[in-house]
Amino acid sequence: MSWRSSGNFRPSNPRPRRGGGSSGGAGGSGGGRNGAPLIDPVLQVLIAITVLLGFIGLIVAISFSGTGGQTTQAQPTPPPAASVPTAPPAAVATEAPAAPAATEAPAATEAPAATEAPAATEAPAATTPPAAAPGIPTEPFGSALASGTGQQVTLESATGDELVFAQDELRVADGIVTLTFVNRADVVPHNWVLIAGDATRAAEINSLAEAQNRRLRNALGSVPPPDTPDVLVATQMLNPGEEVTVTFEVPGPGTYQFICTYPGHYVGGMQGVLVVE
Repeated sequence: MSWRSSGNFRPSNPRPRRGGGSSGGAGGSGGGRNGAPLIDPVLQVLIAITVLLGFIGLIVAISFSGTGGQTTQAQPTPPPAASVPTAPPAAVATEAPAAPAATEAPAATEAPAATEAPAATEAPAATTPPAAAPGIPTEPFGSALASGTGQQVTLESATGDELVFAQDELRVADGIVTLTFVNRADVVPHNWVLIAGDATRAAEINSLAEAQNRRLRNALGSVPPPDTPDVLVATQMLNPGEEVTVTFEVPGPGTYQFICTYPGHYVGGMQGVLVVE
């Protein structure tokens, strides 16, 4: 039996052929099915490295561009954060002292107005007699004046313009007498002078009173001098509507003259007697 090769069997280690053949390719640029690779391995490595470097560069470029964009966007944010918080506290701090200012309003407790009330205490000063010119009496005087309270007697002047006493005679018991003299005249002053003596002595004392009037040049000073003998009691001049009360003790039982020494009144008939029993 004969065996024939099919022509498809190739030895496992064929020997290379020398020289160029149709299956060898030219310059290693190609190859057959089991021949040398079409691309040189070194070139493949270079290509792979180039692609890898390009890929890495792309990633770095993207990362850098992303980081740079975030940096530029973050820059505007710091300035507002620094300026905004500082302004409000300053405004609040300045408004805080405004509250105590409201407490100063009660200083208008202008309370000073209440302190002016003591001015009302000056009212009693009006009740005291006004200061008179030197030599013009402002209160009763005389050697018979006494303290305490005695027999009550009231004597008045006539009303209108009559120059007389309403009573031209008074009677009292011996001892202390409290007499109230009231001026009922409409326009003229009057006074009351009690004299120890007769009508002649009364005329002399009236003349001393007129001399005082001329010396002082004031009718309100028309009273006998305080040290005039026989003047038991003499009151100051009373304006219409005024009155005065005197307490005195006469030397004993008898008849005593009383007159008004305002200029012209004694000679006009303003006189009377006090009878002490």
